[in-house]
Amino acid sequence: MNQSLPVPSLINPDASIPHKERLGRCYELAGNLAHHNPDVFLVHGTIQGLRFPRMGHAWVILPDGQVWEPTSNQVWKRDIFQGFFRPQVNKKYDYQAMLRECIRHEHWGPW
Repeated sequence: MNQSLPVPSLINPDASIPHKERLGRCYELAGNLAHHNPDVFLVHGTIQGLRFPRMGHAWVILPDGQVWEPTSNQVWKRDIFQGFFRPQVNKKYDYQAMLRECIRHEHWGPW
């Protein structure tokens, strides 16, 4: 269904953080990955899995359209990510917009 980071040029400074330490840190992890990879898009929105309420979340859209999900530290094909998480996008940030918001708010989000 999903796969581990197949993009060899992707810089993932937080790759070694174990799964249970990633929980609740999606904005930080997604923002940090986007900060190190200026050709990606940072997304703030909501997701909803089976039997779970909709919740705020951050993820990254890679240049090839795949989605990097920070809590699992995995890359998903876009249609599989959409089917599994039912994402709703609130805001999509390019590199410059992400930097402006980080500086303005002094945190990773949500903004």
